[in-house]
Amino acid sequence: MRKRYYFFFSLFFSLLLFHFSLRAAILPLKEIQPGMKGKGLSVFQGKTVEEFEVEILGVLHNIQPQRNIILARLKSPTIDKTGVLSGMSGSPVYVNGKLIGAVAISFPYAKEPIAGITPIEEMMAIQSQTLPKSSFAPRVSFRKYLYLKDLLDFYQDVFPVSQISSLDGKALSLLHPPLIFSGFSAQVFNKIKPYFAQMGFSPILSGSSGQELKILTPPEMRLKPGDAVGVQLVSGDLNISAVGTVTLVDGNTVLAFGHPLYNLGAVDYAMTKAEVLAVVPSVSASFKLAEVGALIGRFTQDRTAGVVGEVGRMPHFVPVNV
Repeated sequence: MRKRYYFFFSLFFSLLLFHFSLRAAILPLKEIQPGMKGKGLSVFQGKTVEEFEVEILGVLHNIQPQRNIILARLKSPTIDKTGVLSGMSGSPVYVNGKLIGAVAISFPYAKEPIAGITPIEEMMAIQSQTLPKSSFAPRVSFRKYLYLKDLLDFYQDVFPVSQISSLDGKALSLLHPPLIFSGFSAQVFNKIKPYFAQMGFSPILSGSSGQELKILTPPEMRLKPGDAVGVQLVSGDLNISAVGTVTLVDGNTVLAFGHPLYNLGAVDYAMTKAEVLAVVPSVSASFKLAEVGALIGRFTQDRTAGVVGEVGRMPHFVPVNV
């Protein structure tokens, strides 16, 4: 029975791999060897995709259940100054012209830009996953009026303890996506910042609030590997958006980040364009200072190995008055 199960799983994964290989050449994890050299793609200024060098150091197997990580050293004029940046999550990496995965992990406080790469096979498998019915029942029920304390109580239910490893530089840590807050007072931002940091984000108070949600025409919506991409959670007078990088585009399907945002499974996040205003070097964790742009689609899966979405299909919004 186990052999039959393994056969059908292998057949399914082979078909999935073949489908994506029609658009991108894939180098499987089993063929990755130390010493291999390649290149990666990401945006460090504006909207221009730049290359960076990659040297494979090895593979860490079973770092989590059914999860493996490719360990690599990165190099570029920018990365040499900043190290691995928050906001690089999803940056595609190629060896011999074949896609091996996405930058997703770093060592905080590291003196060299050593990164963990999520294998592309694990990211491609996201599309086949389904969401079981949740048994979670928060203390705070959804109702017409909610206060800040209600929301903080809700987050304490969902995230009772920090899932983030101690930032002592001795353990791999997910690249914390820059989470851009705009339109918030410093007092409110400082109150909610620890909750989002506990969820694995790098909260940043920035600008660009009060903009109308612009929707582009289909030709303007196109994304390519290495592009900056936004996940807009709140829009309007207040804005909350996470920023990462596109890993793979297959028709209208987009794979990005290489790690979860909330790891909620089936979701309906707004997908937006994004622009990098600057890179900010930091001893602990350098990051991209970015702002999101026009709405171009939606993300439908938020999983351990990344997020997947569709360009041109818009999310459903819940109107809120503050």
